[in-house]
Amino acid sequence: MKTLHSEYAGQGLEIVAVPSTQFNQEYKTNDELANYIREKEIAFTVLGLADVNGAKAHPLYALLKEATGSGDITWNFGSYFLLDRAGGVQRFDGKSPQDLTDEIEAKLAEDTPSL
Repeated sequence: MKTLHSEYAGQGLEIVAVPSTQFNQEYKTNDELANYIREKEIAFTVLGLADVNGAKAHPLYALLKEATGSGDITWNFGSYFLLDRAGGVQRFDGKSPQDLTDEIEAKLAEDTPSL
């Protein structure tokens, strides 16, 4: 995601990561997460630890899953959502962020909708 951010941020790509402890793969505390972000020099937005499934799911994930008519996240690094400038949402499962380059470039090439 760092590579995608550095390559496309100037064209309007915004990356928002939502680490979760629901998969026993992430950090146990927000302090541990903050240290990792500093060490790896991550420049995109990383929210604090949050649930992505269940009754306590982060509102962002609840909205994204509802918008795509999709179910629970099954693996923390296995589901990605791509939002376009018009508010459309696509969900991708089983792909890496780099697999989405064509979709990202197509969305960035679209005109900004009129308000």
